[in-house]
Amino acid sequence: MGKPHHQTGHVMTYEQRSVIADEQKIKDDLNKEIDQTATDEDIKETQEYITRITRQMEQIKRRQQMERRMMDVHNSINEHSHSAMVVRSLVETVCFIVVTSFQIYVVKKWFESSTPLLGR
Repeated sequence: MGKPHHQTGHVMTYEQRSVIADEQKIKDDLNKEIDQTATDEDIKETQEYITRITRQMEQIKRRQQMERRMMDVHNSINEHSHSAMVVRSLVETVCFIVVTSFQIYVVKKWFESSTPLLGR
């Protein structure tokens, strides 16, 4: 409840106490809002911070673009190397098949011949 009023000697009711507490809370909130308003220095610091962040973002964008270009170059080199490797392997396989076929033909002719090629 609180102490009696110093002039009248009356004790405040709960309702009066609540009204006074609410008014005090509103005053405190207003004072906090006034204290929390941005000053010119705060705005300047914020603008500098935004400028720094913007520069960093631009640097990141440039790096990403460079890396994308490098990836494109590497991909094209890899595709060319891969296609060249496929062609070389195909040529090598065809050569092995031709040589193997020739060896089979020679061995077959050797076994079919009536004259011995080795010895006597």
